[in-house]
Amino acid sequence: MPVQNISSQEFQELYEKAADKLEIIDVREAEEFAAAHVQGSKLIPMNEVEERLDEIDWHKEVVFVCRSGSRSGMMANLVAAQHGKTIKNLSGGVGTLYARHFAGLKVDEKLVGMYL
Repeated sequence: MPVQNISSQEFQELYEKAADKLEIIDVREAEEFAAAHVQGSKLIPMNEVEERLDEIDWHKEVVFVCRSGSRSGMMANLVAAQHGKTIKNLSGGVGTLYARHFAGLKVDEKLVGMYL
C-alpha cells in the first residue's frame, strides 16, 4: 500500500476540516512530544510502532508525524509495505507546523528550543 507525503498546508487543511477523522501517530520520543505535538495525536515512539499497531484506529485517515518527516516517513513506509496499510506522512514534520504557527499545536515554550 502507498505512503502519501503531505505538506504542512495539506495537513492543516485536513486537520481544520475534520480532525476527528484523523489518527495522528507521533513517532518521536516522549521528550520531543512534550515540547510540541499536534492536539489529539497519539505518541507511539518509532521503536514501538510495530508492536503497538493494534492501538491505531485504522478506520480513520492515518497520518504519521515526527520532527522533520524522516522518522515518520521510514515508519510509514515500513508499516505500509509489511501490513498493507495506507498512511500519510507529514513532510517537514512538526517543525513545519511550528513555523506556520499552526493553531492545533500544543507547545511548551521552555522545551521547544531543544527539540524543534
